[in-house]
Parts: sequence; structure tokens; C-alpha cells
Amino acid sequence: MTTNESPAKLGQSNYVRLLKLPDVKARTGLSRSEVYRRVALGTFAAPVKLGEHASAWVESEVSAWIADRIAARDAHHLDLRAELSDAAKRARGREGGECDRA
Repeated sequence: MTTNESPAKLGQSNYVRLLKLPDVKARTGLSRSEVYRRVALGTFAAPVKLGEHASAWVESEVSAWIADRIAARDAHHLDLRAELSDAAKRARGREGGECDRA
């Protein structure tokens, strides 16, 4: 954070919490190689370089990634429920049509 940036821009609190790799792995259930593979693909938060041999992830970015996964799951389940409901309605319509003709 530069001196011009307000801490509020980075989150609700006055500080930013950084997570080391073991914490990121524990929070996400991803392996080390999968974390770095997704970073390289741009589908996971990039680490912040702390020094020559140290990196960490911004906790709020990891939490946002987890929340996105949950939202995607929920949206998928809603889509499936809608498809099943539509299919059931079509099936009932076909059954009703056949009975009316007999």
C-alpha cells in the first residue's frame, strides 16, 4: 500500500491480513501445485512478494475466491432445478395430452 492509498480501499478494517501458503491450502483445499497453477492461469489470487524467498496471499482475495466458488455452485444448482422443473412440466403436458386424445 502506498502512502496515498487509504486502508479502507483494501478492506473494511484498518489492516490487511496476509496468509502464508499452508493457510491458503487449508482454507481452499487446494494443493501447493494447484494454487500456483491457478495463479499462473489468472484464476486465483496472485501472491504478494514479501521478500526474496517469501510470499503471502491477501486474505480478503482468498475469501473472495472461495465465495465465488460457492456462488458458482449455487447458480449451477439453481439452473439444474429449473431444468428439472421444466422437464417435469413438459412430461406432465405430454401425459395429459395423450390422455385427452384417448
